[in-house]
Amino acid sequence: MKAILIILIFLPLSLTFAQTQTFPTQTPQTLTNTTRVEKWRQDLRYMATELPNRHKNAFHSITRRQFERTVAKLDKDIPVLQDYEIIVRIRGILGMVGDTHTNLYGWEDSFHRYPFRFYRFSDGYFVTSATKSYANILGARLLRIGNTSINKAYDKARALLPHAESEMYVWNFAPAYLSYAEVLHALRILPGPKQGRFVFVDRSGKQFSVEMSPILASEKIELISAAKTTPLYRQKLGEKLWYEYLPDSKTVYFMSRTSFIPPEEFDAFLSGLLKFIDNNPVERLVIDVRSNNGGNRGIFRPLIDAIKRNDKINQKGHLFVIIGRGSHSASMMHGVDLRAETNALLVGEPTGSRPNWYSENCSPNIELPNSHLIAGCSTMYYKLTKENTLLMPDIAVSISSSDFIAGRDPVLEKILAYKE
Repeated sequence: MKAILIILIFLPLSLTFAQTQTFPTQTPQTLTNTTRVEKWRQDLRYMATELPNRHKNAFHSITRRQFERTVAKLDKDIPVLQDYEIIVRIRGILGMVGDTHTNLYGWEDSFHRYPFRFYRFSDGYFVTSATKSYANILGARLLRIGNTSINKAYDKARALLPHAESEMYVWNFAPAYLSYAEVLHALRILPGPKQGRFVFVDRSGKQFSVEMSPILASEKIELISAAKTTPLYRQKLGEKLWYEYLPDSKTVYFMSRTSFIPPEEFDAFLSGLLKFIDNNPVERLVIDVRSNNGGNRGIFRPLIDAIKRNDKINQKGHLFVIIGRGSHSASMMHGVDLRAETNALLVGEPTGSRPNWYSENCSPNIELPNSHLIAGCSTMYYKLTKENTLLMPDIAVSISSSDFIAGRDPVLEKILAYKE
């Protein structure tokens, strides 16, 4: 029996590929009223000076004049803005630059989030989890936030994110931004940051609204899932690397949640994985990085080389890569490399970033002197393909809200049913 390798690259943050780094999750310092205006202006001017100087090409998606005009407008508005409004506006300026590695870090834990999560499925925006107090909204479709339709709210959040690089990246992260109370107020989606009204429609078609108060984002809360069962790709969320044998289909399922792994650790895991494949009746190997948050592109090099040496694996119909909106940075590059060097078929959604794009965070990062927020910036340009488009799947598969609630994984199902 021939072996089949399935490689999955799908949903959710990545950073860079070579020498990568993590960013501090610190709370921005509160600036005193007597000095806050000037200190925020100092931070803004520092960012506006350092970013063009240190970015590989800060004006690849916007003009310098557009950048300077937007900075000047925020500088003028600072005296009448709350701290969180300034932070959101700075994030918007970085989003204008148009690449996923030009980002703002260190603000999230100081903001407040509403006690539920939602996701953009193929059939709309649906609640995927919530606290016990709001169990009635599980699986419901989100229609409006305040008086703003979810589509208009998405468009407003889109302005904060690098949509010039990939609309799929915005699909992936806009729902998270729209769960922060301060962001919703700064974007004038809600009238204030203390409470919000959300309008839903349940699975029977009944429309209802819920008033909620947000919770400090750093506070630990227990969320209940809307899914009846948990498919493999959402299991063992705290583990970086793991695999499981599925005897009915003679499949080894391998999950990789990050490429921020020491090479020796990955190599040791890979050695055990390959040994299992050689010594057992394996017809498929699934390598799932749909939740991979990026890291070191080179971490997959030993895996790719091993596949190229394995004739029973490196065959069309026996090797699959699943890509999606969460495939950006290093995890997107894994898909590019596997398509280019092996006989893999790509399955899923278009990627969250382009193979030709700006990346690699500046080191040291741009630390704003007063608030101590961190601005990342791209210092390299990668050109991996001839076409300047997203990495597209050979077999397109999307996930609906019904799939999620039922605990199904249509992407894996499509692969397991594949026949040449």
